[in-house]
Amino acid sequence: LGTLRHYQLAYDLLKTNPLTNASTNASTNTSTNVSTNASTNTSTNTTTTNTTRTIIVLHGLLGSRSNFKTPAKKILETLQTKTKDQWQAIMIDIRGHGDSTLQPTTEQLNDDTNNDNTIVKNPPPPHSIKTAGDDVYDTVMRATAGSGAEVVIGHSLGGKVALRYLERTINISQGDGGGMRVPENVFVLDSIPGAVDRGKATGEKDSVMGVIEAVSSIETPIPSKKDLVRTLVEEKGISQGVAMWMTTNLRKSNGSDKGFDFTFDIPIAKDLFSSFGETDYFPFLKSLSSSAYVPRVPPPCTVHLVLATKNTGWKSFESEVNDLQGEGGGKGNVKVHKIDA
Repeated sequence: LGTLRHYQLAYDLLKTNPLTNASTNASTNTSTNVSTNASTNTSTNTTTTNTTRTIIVLHGLLGSRSNFKTPAKKILETLQTKTKDQWQAIMIDIRGHGDSTLQPTTEQLNDDTNNDNTIVKNPPPPHSIKTAGDDVYDTVMRATAGSGAEVVIGHSLGGKVALRYLERTINISQGDGGGMRVPENVFVLDSIPGAVDRGKATGEKDSVMGVIEAVSSIETPIPSKKDLVRTLVEEKGISQGVAMWMTTNLRKSNGSDKGFDFTFDIPIAKDLFSSFGETDYFPFLKSLSSSAYVPRVPPPCTVHLVLATKNTGWKSFESEVNDLQGEGGGKGNVKVHKIDA
């Protein structure tokens, strides 16, 4: 429910937040699913024209792009009405999640004519916020024919990956002026930008590390979704709500007509969680909020930092958030929003 409230706020902000005034003939919006990895190959059916504008949606740890089909569709409809432009949503599976974990089929391996549509196995390590963000950059570069995205939305893990994507687009644009456009709006949904003490992320029933350790100990294939919920709740001490959410991250076991596997790679998820805790983007956000920040390639980007007030993890970063917030909800190119979730 908290996650849906985050997306609702992003939806509301997009209704009132100004985007560029470029106008094109409206056409049917599209929703595109993409798996991403460090290879030059991705799974995508995107057809992009010069008039197509793009929103990128990045899921959280242990999730997948399919988690946010409904919010993405709603946001697309809002943007379509607001701007009268053609919009597409590219929902990306971060490395180690969703279809980015799939082995290529025999047909795909033997297809020499359509390499851009080949799903490949997870990329090699290191599995970090930086490499995951660079995966997204490379994927969006291909999926949009180099034009990039106007809006990026990332939840939890996806929020920090979104900041890396933004960092790379700014660095490249301010370097040689090449690369993709800098996004106009980036929504970071309940993703703490600072370095997080992993010790504080363990020990609680539904802590991130607690859930990772719980699913790590479950043998696959899992007989049924009901069995997964029972095991997580009764044996692992996970709450009913989180256990039910985990059932959305299952797929039919490969090569078997019985049982399910998780849609994420647990070792990679652990590496990404470690990197999440070690990566600090507060200095980057502070530079964006500074009056000295003037991007070389317009338009300037606004980062919307969305905080869930019931997330106790934010308490350790009150001074950093207050420094970014300033008066009127934000300073410079960073805006802070708080929701009761």
